[in-house]
Amino acid sequence: MSQLSLYPLDEPLIDPSAWHLDPTLTFLNHGSFGACPRELLRAQSAEQESLERSPVSYFLRSLPERLERSRASFSELLGASIEGLCLVSNASEGVATALRAVRWRAGDEVVVSRDGYRACLNMLSELSRQRGVTVRIAETPFGVKDPKAPGAYERWSKQVVEAFEAQCSPETRLLLIDHITSPTALVFPVQELIELAVHQGALSLVDGAHAPGHVRVNLSELSPDFYTGNAHKWLMSPKSCAALCVGERWRSQLSPLVISHGYDASPERRLHAQFDWTGTRDLSAWVTLPTTLDWLERHGGWQSIVARNHELIIKARASLVRQMWGDAEPSLPPEQALGQMASIPVPAELTAKARLAIGDSTLHPLQEWLFQRSVEVPVIPSPYTGAPDLLRISAQAYNTLADYERLAERLSEL
Repeated sequence: MSQLSLYPLDEPLIDPSAWHLDPTLTFLNHGSFGACPRELLRAQSAEQESLERSPVSYFLRSLPERLERSRASFSELLGASIEGLCLVSNASEGVATALRAVRWRAGDEVVVSRDGYRACLNMLSELSRQRGVTVRIAETPFGVKDPKAPGAYERWSKQVVEAFEAQCSPETRLLLIDHITSPTALVFPVQELIELAVHQGALSLVDGAHAPGHVRVNLSELSPDFYTGNAHKWLMSPKSCAALCVGERWRSQLSPLVISHGYDASPERRLHAQFDWTGTRDLSAWVTLPTTLDWLERHGGWQSIVARNHELIIKARASLVRQMWGDAEPSLPPEQALGQMASIPVPAELTAKARLAIGDSTLHPLQEWLFQRSVEVPVIPSPYTGAPDLLRISAQAYNTLADYERLAERLSEL
């Protein structure tokens, strides 16, 4: 930790008081639900008050232009075509909408990684039940031996692609690709996986729930059939703001999950109109998006925040691995496979001791044990058979190295 840093790691990049976070809690779980700054919540509140002052005028006169500005902001950030970008509430809604657009046949196959997001795996289970679709699980790797060795990242990426390819067949209809996996916090080689889908004659649906504001996304280069990502996680917008980006061939076939007045729009406006008007929704998070991006620019820009947080997460992971494993370093992902999160295998004895101390709990006993000691960090059952559970740390602008040292101190008590 004495290595020189390009960014402040011993002090917050942005004052934690900019958020509503409990100052008595060490918060290392930005990845689950994000955390929205106070200023952006005030901007959202102003939108809600504007609606209530004149609901008809807001919905029918003001809102269409505001939504168009938000789409333009989001499309610029993602390198996406504004014509194919729809605003949705979250990435799960985006995935569900894309899956419904495909005309499935019994016997079609979908390939997904074993550390796919649980909600998406649930959708595939229901798709299998209703349509007779087969779900095939790619046995993607978590880590590699000697992750700092030359070529380690290239070997890891190749293994990820090969795991998907091994599950492909002539019946493969779609690859559901996590841009950043949720339980394992891995940045997948998404471009190579999209290219694999094209080679297999399959569709590509990228679940980028964590990606906007976390890694660079340029959809004009990636060209997936469908891509969805949240703004309320790493861009820190108010909750329920996400994008679904749709390839040109699918735009005339896509409909929102709720059909309402937008269905009657003219053909050139129909895609946006359908998604903008699915009933009387609170769209304040959507129209606050340009304000969110302005806030990030005033605080150095999201790219600088990402670079600093990546450096912080690398140093924090190294320290915690030493704390938990000593000389018996577990298999770990290469640093290039990480963004602003990292998952660390938990020695079984730590879980066992936490379970003895906590007893039955809704969340993982180690997560509950740490929360009782004022540290909020998720502990997740591993998606790999027989592997240790995973402690997933996040790094955001309000975090410092001291936060992870505090976590290490609590773990040492076990």
